[in-house]
This record gives sequence, C-alpha cells and structure tokens, in this order.
Amino acid sequence: MYKAIVILLFFMSANIVSGQKTEHKIQGVNLVSPEYSAEYGQIESVKRIHSNWIAITPFLFLEENSPIIDFRSERIWIGDTKEGLSRTIEEAQNAGLNILMKPHFIMGDSSWVGKFDLEDKIWKQWSLNYSAYLLDLAVLCEKYNVNMICIGTEFKILVVKHPEFWLSLISDIRSVYSGELTYAANWDNYENIVFWDQLDFIGIDAYFPISSSINPSVNHLVKKWEKLVHELGNYSNSMKKKIVFTEYGYRSTTQTSWEQWRIESRPSHIKVDLKEQINAYQALYESIWNLDWF
Repeated sequence: MYKAIVILLFFMSANIVSGQKTEHKIQGVNLVSPEYSAEYGQIESVKRIHSNWIAITPFLFLEENSPIIDFRSERIWIGDTKEGLSRTIEEAQNAGLNILMKPHFIMGDSSWVGKFDLEDKIWKQWSLNYSAYLLDLAVLCEKYNVNMICIGTEFKILVVKHPEFWLSLISDIRSVYSGELTYAANWDNYENIVFWDQLDFIGIDAYFPISSSINPSVNHLVKKWEKLVHELGNYSNSMKKKIVFTEYGYRSTTQTSWEQWRIESRPSHIKVDLKEQINAYQALYESIWNLDWF
C-alpha cells in the first residue's frame, strides 16, 4: 500500500478546531510513490483522514558536483516514472482529491539538498537538465489538469545564487501549464526568495523549532508560536500572497517541537511520546489554522 511520509502537507481533521469550517483550506498529505504496481489502489485511504489534497512527490537523485538529474535508473520506483505518475494522478482525481505535484530530490551521499551547490560550468548544464524535467512534468500536469506544481523544494543555496534561472523557469512553465505554482522554501530561508511575486503562494517547509522543552503543554507551545505567527502574517501581507505549509509534521517522540532533523542522529536520547506529538499538532492548529493569510 502507499507509504505515508511522517511529513504532512496542510493536513487538519475538521474537528480539531471545533465550530470552524475548513472546506476552503488545503488539507493534504505528502505520499511516497508506489514502489511496485501491486501497491496501487490505496488512494481512498487518504480521504479517511479528511484530506482534500494529495502531494504527489516523484523522487529524483542528485550527485555532488554533477549536472546529472537521475529519474530513469533502477533507483527510481514505478510510481516516479511518467506512467506511474499518470496512474497516481488518475487515482487521486477519481477519489475527488486535488493535486500538488511536488518533486523531491535525494542526494546520493545522503546529504541535504539545501546544501547542494555547483560550480558555474556545471551549473549551466544542471539548470538545462532541471528545466527540461520540470517542463516535461508541467506538460503532463496540464494534460491531466493537475491543480498546482511546486517548482522546487529546499534548494537553499541555488535559489539565492541564481534568481534569474527561477524567474525564467516560472515563465517557461506558465507557457505550457495553466494551473497554480508555488515553491517549497526551507523554514529559515523563505525571506530570501525574490520570486514570490511570480508565484501563486508562498510555500514553506515549516519545521520551525518552536520549543526545546520536554512534555510541553499546548498552552506553552501556543505562546511560543506567537512571535512567529506575527512574523509570518506580516510577511504574507507585505508580499500580498497567502502562505501554504508545503510540508510540516511532528515525529512521535520527545522534543518533537524542537529541531526535528536532529532526532535521527540522537536515538539514545529520544523516546516515543505520542502526547508530545499530539500537543505539537494541536498548538500549530490553534495558532495558525484559522488565520486569513494561511
């Protein structure tokens, strides 16, 4: 069956904030593509958690100091091929789900794509390869009336060094695709993006470190959110664009509201804690969900 990533995309059960209508909100989940054909047919399970969107996330591979973008080798799962993506799109649409097409990049050396950088001579070829892939994906999305495309995810260095490339890419995509566009900026990098005015939404992968406390209460976390919520709201208003959390999520562990990306490297210090996970989600929803700019 489909394998859900711990990272969520705009998910909220309709009863978390009582009395509030959330039909206009994006409520979705990032899913890993099927590895084998037998894993298709499970898309209805997404609707059981009140989702109205699904992020289809084809995986591609990058190597350090290489212009190659690998989306054809034996490392690629069936759901990440063009045929596989088409099938997933059809299943999602048959289930009544809206779709965000959101490519993800895996570094061959297991490092983070936000650190990915290239020398100028290599960058030029890489940019051509990236454009070719995104435009081909955009044509596919136009064919199937996919609602939205994310043009990139957490390229923390490349979006700052080469803004002209991203502006050109956006223009090229819009020439073949009529849906909406966003970009998924890392939580500490969204203010450095200069092309938000050319996109439909400000996208943020929202792994903000809220509190380092162990077993924090919902009230404690809501209080910690206040300054950040103010900053995000001001930024949204200044850009005249609404914000979408293109990723967010909390692990079922202690200190899950802090620097989640460090949890994997500290297994001996981390314990399973479902209550902390619940509190983290509850605080996020209470702090931000009903705000107009979100």
